[in-house]
Amino acid sequence: MRSMFRILRTVRLCAATAAAVGLLEGCAAGARSVKGKAERVITIQRNEHRDVEKNIAAAFAALSASELGPERIKSYDTRTLELLFEATALAADYSDQPGLTALMETAFEETYRRGFVRDMPEQLYKRYVAERAWDKARALYARFPWKGLEVPEVREASASVDGPAVYEVSEDGTALTLQPLDIASRPTIVAVVSGGCHFSREAEAAIAADPRLSQALAESAIYIDPSVHAINLDEIAENNRTQKQKVRVLYKASGWPGLDFRRTPRFYFLKDGRVVHEVLGMGPNIAAELRAGLVKLGLL
Repeated sequence: MRSMFRILRTVRLCAATAAAVGLLEGCAAGARSVKGKAERVITIQRNEHRDVEKNIAAAFAALSASELGPERIKSYDTRTLELLFEATALAADYSDQPGLTALMETAFEETYRRGFVRDMPEQLYKRYVAERAWDKARALYARFPWKGLEVPEVREASASVDGPAVYEVSEDGTALTLQPLDIASRPTIVAVVSGGCHFSREAEAAIAADPRLSQALAESAIYIDPSVHAINLDEIAENNRTQKQKVRVLYKASGWPGLDFRRTPRFYFLKDGRVVHEVLGMGPNIAAELRAGLVKLGLL
């Protein structure tokens, strides 16, 4: 009888051990799966040159909701967390999904708890800037008072602004003031440009070389710098002090239906708030293409 009890006990212990080992193996396999999927997203961004946006979205969608749950994230090794954070940042950038910020925050907090952050604060700061989430950016800077994470003074209306809006840059380049815009009451050109884009600078030179074109745009165009991940206030303020065209900073792309602010230079010609002509990029015929848009608006 005692031998039988010993046999049963041994069987139960073996079963419990096997279950525990199976559970650990399952967690390890899950981590490997998540790691591989995250690496796939990163590889697409680094090595592919066509349909990057679509391919990154598809690769990130392979990560299931159960794999991205807060408790599940805590079970991953640090390297997997690092890759997942980077993959999520890329997916957020290419798809403009604010909901992914929470996932980045969860992965960041877990790696920070383990004493590992590397460049994660900078990446999280870029996401906050992209979303114009200034309160979160300030809280991050309070925890990591690193140069480059400082938040400018931002003056916003007490009521929410959902439509077209920009930030006016102060003359000294220290503050941003939110300004809603009326783009429906008169013909308007929205010029999407960036000081860091040499094609934008070439387009500006081509416009300056044509006096009639330059004057028409100066009177009717709104120059907007998307400033997606960082806002170079000093550079924009210097431009506004020395150049004819005054540059504003985009508030939120969601307030401009039908307009894409991800590529520069880009010129939208709007009539009654609707796009009737568009010029993308810096080509040899850009002056003629811009004049054609002005003609459609009756401005030239």
